[in-house]
Amino acid sequence: LLHYFPNYQGKLVDRWAGLRVLPQPELHAAAAKRPFSRQARDTVVHCDNHNAPRAISLYGGKLTAYRVTAGKVLQLACKTLGEGTRDIDTDSLPLMP
Repeated sequence: LLHYFPNYQGKLVDRWAGLRVLPQPELHAAAAKRPFSRQARDTVVHCDNHNAPRAISLYGGKLTAYRVTAGKVLQLACKTLGEGTRDIDTDSLPLMP
C-alpha cells in the first residue's frame, strides 16, 4: 500500500480481490481492433430453459449494474420458484452489508 500511497497514515482494515469473466467480444472487425481494456462489459444471463430454468448463470457486467442484473435473475428464478408472497420493490430496497 505504501508503494502507491507513500504518505498514507491510516490502518489497512480489509482486503479482497475478484475475478470478472467477460464474454468473448464479437468477431467482427471493429471489436477485434479494440484493445482488451476497451471491450464491452456486457452482462450475460444464461439459463438452461427460459420457461422454467433450473440453472441460471451470469458473467461479465459491471458492479454498478448489480440491481438490474439481480432483477433479471429474479425474474427468471420466479418462473420456476413461483412468485413470493411479499411485494418487494428492488429499485428502492436498502442494501445491508
